[in-house]
Amino acid sequence: MEQNGHNGELNDASTSGASSSKTTTTNSATTSLNELIRGVSSLLTMLSEVDHEKRDLIDAADAEHREGARNVQHFARLQADDARHIIAQLRAVGIRVSDQAPVADQLRAAKTLLQNLGGPSNDDGDAEGETYDITHLAAAIERSQEQLESNSSALLGEPRDGMPSCVMVTLPTEAADDPDLVQSFADAGMDIARINCAHDTPEAWRAMATNVRAASARVGRDIKTSMDLPGPKLRVGPIEPGPRIARTRVTRTKTGRILTPSKLWITPFDHNATTPAPVPEGLPGRPTLAIQVDPEWLQTVNEGDELSMLDARGSKRYMTVHKVTDEGVLAYGRQNVYLANGSLVACQYIKTRIHGIGRSEQRVHVDVGSRLTLTSDPTPTDPTDDIPAINCGESQAIRSLDVGSTVLFDDAKIECEVTSVTRAGEKDAEGNTAEYDSAELVAVHTREGGKNLRAGRGIHFPGVHVPLPAMTDEDRAILPEIVRTADIIAPSYVRSAEDLTEILDAIEKEIDVAASESESHSADIADTADGNENPATVSARIRNLGVMLKVESEECYNDLSNVVTGLLRHRNSGMMIARGDLAMELGFSRMSEAREQIMDVANAAHIPTIFATQVLETMAKSGLPSRAEITDADVALRTQGVMLNKGTHIPDAIAILNHIGKALNTSENSLDSRSRGRA
Repeated sequence: MEQNGHNGELNDASTSGASSSKTTTTNSATTSLNELIRGVSSLLTMLSEVDHEKRDLIDAADAEHREGARNVQHFARLQADDARHIIAQLRAVGIRVSDQAPVADQLRAAKTLLQNLGGPSNDDGDAEGETYDITHLAAAIERSQEQLESNSSALLGEPRDGMPSCVMVTLPTEAADDPDLVQSFADAGMDIARINCAHDTPEAWRAMATNVRAASARVGRDIKTSMDLPGPKLRVGPIEPGPRIARTRVTRTKTGRILTPSKLWITPFDHNATTPAPVPEGLPGRPTLAIQVDPEWLQTVNEGDELSMLDARGSKRYMTVHKVTDEGVLAYGRQNVYLANGSLVACQYIKTRIHGIGRSEQRVHVDVGSRLTLTSDPTPTDPTDDIPAINCGESQAIRSLDVGSTVLFDDAKIECEVTSVTRAGEKDAEGNTAEYDSAELVAVHTREGGKNLRAGRGIHFPGVHVPLPAMTDEDRAILPEIVRTADIIAPSYVRSAEDLTEILDAIEKEIDVAASESESHSADIADTADGNENPATVSARIRNLGVMLKVESEECYNDLSNVVTGLLRHRNSGMMIARGDLAMELGFSRMSEAREQIMDVANAAHIPTIFATQVLETMAKSGLPSRAEITDADVALRTQGVMLNKGTHIPDAIAILNHIGKALNTSENSLDSRSRGRA
């Protein structure tokens, strides 16, 4: 009995202890819940403060974008350190604040849910008033998705049936003179043609755009043209050209068997400098060397004749005439041949001199330990100097460097460290007064065997503020051409909201001028199948010109919320993740984080994103993708647009995107790709 009685007391004590523990746990949970509710209330107060602090910036947005502008600022506020721990606590209880719905609505819904779990009613006097009707959140999410889809369609056009994203293709120089090439891109599925105005000429750009419109008419789809505004990018200046020597080469197997011959295209030399007949298309192997010779000598050449010549290395070479046409003579050889302008070629013992070979391109060879001078001196670089002086064109850029700063060339293929900086007017190391700003560099990283640096390659100073203008003189000169030709203009190297404001002011002013000019012409002229537009069509296109912000500088990325809010003053707008230059600025280790952040901000703004740089690059160049590229393409297709760069296998690369995209779009586990915008 006692034992039983004793046991009864133990049981009673155990029951009492369990009850006390449960009460303590409940009280602790309630306290934690109350703290979390107060935390959410504090976040809502922060957002109200943001509305007040950023009112002018938000109000400057286009009326259709004002909700997105406000949401971007709210989303950015939640990234601050004093808000992140509360967001983490919400995530711990299964509540995630998404970039794909209005932030304020999500927080109000979260607070109501927490209160329904047992937290206090809205008696803490916060600024949010009555309990939020959670059914409103579903409507807010749907509204956000509809806005993103509408804005995507306005800027990029509608994706093809079954595709989650639009495909952008960078046009090569040949697209200006080869409408069939552009047509092949359109037939494969190109939705947007990109023209990089850092290359080629306005005449070439117009020809490319005309070919795109003609291809668009043939395939029965609206294919848009996007044109880059080059911006203030630092580039390697001119390098002194080399001698007038060029080469034609065979291709061989690894065992030395010849696959394709070396090739000469020989046309008559014209003292009046008439443009010679172009090299025939579709020739196998490496590029064909075009030369010019005496017209009378050329008339004596027949198919099967042997041509002999002494190449620039002193080697005797022979080639056989393969074909004679009215335009010129095609000769094949079984060895590599280096020919100098003015050297002799013989046929049937009759000799003539070679003309038409221009000065060869030279490059600066850089290896680890190589020393270079970065200078504002415009003199072309002599690559044979012991310490080659490379012109970057901008004194302000060089003055922003310090000893120890990093300088990257050619997409970080060459990394240098600054060892000294000399400003114009100061004494240099030899005691002379410097005429130009300069920085002495030493190469600390490049590939094994060194790297040849070409003129025009990019230069980056990661982590250094470079005081460059928002627009260059060249930008202002070509802006009228771009506005009158493009469907989308893509400003490059924007660094701040102030930069973007200056650029948008210039664009919108030119839009008004160009549209008014077009409207003053007769509208009776019809659009034509060859890509010409009537004035009414031109005016409508100009009025609806899209602006695609390329995020490619560290400063822009660090102030992304304000830059994007500034962008939203333009009705038809979007963003591009320019991974190449951005990686130079941020470093490769931050690129995954940067990609996600840019996509998040774009989603918060309800505007489309294009995923760019090296998507299926190996595929486009060689015809065979790497495994990693397929995964990368899958990530890219979760944005509203994917950009392919130049390559000889672009139609094949588009076909791969089509296959992946359609599989992704029909997957039971995939979200609506037009609204998810993230991996």
